[in-house]
Amino acid sequence: MKAPTMNDEISEIDEYLTVEEVAKLLKLGVPTLNKYRGEGGGPPFVLICGRVRYPRKQLNAYIAARTYGSTSEYKQRAVSNR
Repeated sequence: MKAPTMNDEISEIDEYLTVEEVAKLLKLGVPTLNKYRGEGGGPPFVLICGRVRYPRKQLNAYIAARTYGSTSEYKQRAVSNR
């Protein structure tokens, strides 16, 4: 078995996005994203040295969990999540 190298460890590190980058990706205003974060309804985030960052993998999962094929699928999921 091969010992892990520095490149293996680096590839495990997720990319972290700033509030501004995520707001732009989601086409939201920064104040709106801040409000969602404060209310607990926005994408998962981490604090790194006191700064808010969004792991790209978790942001992608957040978006995927809110992707629908039709409005009826949305309504069906909304009812089942109550």
